[in-house]
Parts: sequence; C-alpha cells; structure tokens
Amino acid sequence: MPIQPHQVFTEGDFKVIMDSLDKHDKYCQLFVRMIYYTCIRPKILRFLQLQYIALEENTITVPGTVSKIKNQSL
Repeated sequence: MPIQPHQVFTEGDFKVIMDSLDKHDKYCQLFVRMIYYTCIRPKILRFLQLQYIALEENTITVPGTVSKIKNQSL
C-alpha cells in the first residue's frame, strides 16, 4: 500500500515513535513533541526565540512577523 502525504499517526504510532526517540535521540523527541502538542510549524519552532515563551503563563506567542499567518499570534 503506497504511503499517502499528510498521513495521520495513530496514538499507537506516536507512542512507538516517542519510545524510539526516547532511547536514541532525546533532542529530536523534544522537537517532535513540541510540534505534536503545539501545532507550531517546524521552521517556526526552529527559529523560535526564548522571549516568545512565557513559562509562568504556559504560553508560546508567535508574532505575526515570523508566522506564516502574518496577522495572528498563536
């Protein structure tokens, strides 16, 4: 069966991926987990600055100047 683009992972798939990354590459695991739980695009996440992360409020603000959607903050 050919793989289709934008295939959705099941919870089981996600667990297998996270378990493997936990054993072999913790930095990649953190990156994947951030994408999965925040829905932030990988490129935006890679260039995210610490000033956009507010740990006290549990928020990440992506200014319109760096996001693909220029007039919104997430």
